[in-house]
Amino acid sequence: MSRIHASHLVALAGLALAVTAAAPPVSAAALPASAAAPAASLATRAAGAATQTAGAAARGAGAATQQPGFWVTNEPVRASLLVGSTLYVGGDFTYEGPPAGHAVALDPASGAARTPFPRIGGTVTAAAPDGSGGWFAGGTLTTAGGLSLGDLVHVRSDGSVDPSFAPRPGPDPAAPRIVTALAAVDGVLYVGGTFTTIGGQSRTAVAALNPVTGAAGAWNPALGIDPNFGPPEVDALAVGGGAVYAGGRFASAGGTSDVALGGFDAATGQLVWNPRTGWPGGTLVQALAVSSDTVYAGAGISGTQPTSQVDAFRIADASPRWQTPAFASSLVLAGGRLYANGGSPAGSSSLYALDPGTGAVIAWDPRVTGTHALTALGGTLYAGGSFSTVSGAKRGDLAASDAASGALLGWNPNGDGDVGALASDGHTVVAGGQLNSVGGVNHQYLAAIDTTTGKATGLDLGLDGSVTAIASGGQTLYIAGGFAHVQGQFRDFLAGFNPATGRVTSWQPQGEFGDNTPEALAVSTGAVYAGGEFSSYITPRGTVSRRGLAAFARNTGKLTSWDPSADGPVFTLALAGRLIYAGGLFEHIGVTPETASPRSPARAAPPAGTRTST
Repeated sequence: MSRIHASHLVALAGLALAVTAAAPPVSAAALPASAAAPAASLATRAAGAATQTAGAAARGAGAATQQPGFWVTNEPVRASLLVGSTLYVGGDFTYEGPPAGHAVALDPASGAARTPFPRIGGTVTAAAPDGSGGWFAGGTLTTAGGLSLGDLVHVRSDGSVDPSFAPRPGPDPAAPRIVTALAAVDGVLYVGGTFTTIGGQSRTAVAALNPVTGAAGAWNPALGIDPNFGPPEVDALAVGGGAVYAGGRFASAGGTSDVALGGFDAATGQLVWNPRTGWPGGTLVQALAVSSDTVYAGAGISGTQPTSQVDAFRIADASPRWQTPAFASSLVLAGGRLYANGGSPAGSSSLYALDPGTGAVIAWDPRVTGTHALTALGGTLYAGGSFSTVSGAKRGDLAASDAASGALLGWNPNGDGDVGALASDGHTVVAGGQLNSVGGVNHQYLAAIDTTTGKATGLDLGLDGSVTAIASGGQTLYIAGGFAHVQGQFRDFLAGFNPATGRVTSWQPQGEFGDNTPEALAVSTGAVYAGGEFSSYITPRGTVSRRGLAAFARNTGKLTSWDPSADGPVFTLALAGRLIYAGGLFEHIGVTPETASPRSPARAAPPAGTRTST
């Protein structure tokens, strides 16, 4: 069966699967030397059988495809349980939401995702509107709308991907930062990055493409290599007044040295604006913004004492206007301010504002770190990155502020995944990066997914640690994991909750595990069985040995006398009639050597009314 990756939880048409973290494989090195040919544990055999069964089912149903709209998680799922039409999943995640590709179109007022918009795989590092309701997206891409078209694609206004637009920047399509900047103006798409070929032509780090065919035009600034710092790269583009401004790391353009930042005639590609900064080789310009009379640049100056600064240069004669020591990886003019993302020179926030006329730092602290991208639309500043709060309010990787005052707005798409690119066209904001989802919910470690709609229900147990196992006890579901509290009540590693009400029950084990978290659960009418890598349990009367397996009374939570004592960790448990099946990395359980033979399983003495099989 082919491997499918979709943010750790997927539903397939005709075959629903919960993908859980695999148990460590059995290896000969982990067993005594006398065991010349150890057999796999029941867990390993069961996993193999499940894979074969799933593969056969998938082949019978045809090619497996992800169920559209089935919600995903942001971290691994380690346990799952299907009860009726509800799939309970537990793991390390803190967020569940509708699946999104690595770029998404957002309503600038509500923050809701706009559809249709294609799934884009890979990392999106640049986006630009096409002027007709569509978008260009670039980065290190794998697929777009199910098509493999290279690292630069065109999304049409109807949400489809144009299969005829495939400029394929190269030569290495998997190279990081191969496309880092885009600007579409007057029927031309300008592209910056680290490529040396694009649109069927040799072009170094910057090119002009036909936005319909993707073919490279004659426009070619001919950027030169600095032998001490590798091939040229262009990380920022801005267009204004008939010129294309490019910033990055390059030593010359069109035969003229000492560049690193230059303006090129939009029609001919000739260098027409050069501030001649005198910056040493290796300097990297990462951010640009252009007004009617000024070019703003964020630069990392190399040398024996590297520095970062934001500079303003006059367009008329390329002379400097001001310079402010600060790091800026993106710049945007909005609300009479120059907003910068990187590192504030006057505080700890990564987002800050400068006076565009003087370069003075404006007194404003949004109290956010991890912002990576900015754009503006109307009087609103949009920020993206990897953050969870802004100005003390919860925001999932995307936020909006009033551009004139900096005040945080209510706009909250609640995304999941690092946002490294933002763009707007006057009607829509497009966010790109490594997005998994937008419009989800922050339910930590346990979620209930309605398999009919694919969406998470309102269940929220308020857990403070991961969930490793889920088991049904009829009207009560039991969970195990690394948590200590459930809905504010102390529950150490084990708890029960009512799935109808979503409330934790009064059941509570009388003690705590001495080491390690339980990894498996099974429930009978009278007991809750736990398996894991633990070796002891601490009761009110003292510490007792419990190696790999333990049982607790369902009515009192007290540890029972049942003690098979496995000599290795137990990763899976299953109850069938009066038998308990256990699988893991053990060789012996109780006093019986584990043979792992499916025809004659070894048994350990169970409590009254129950037997154990391994």
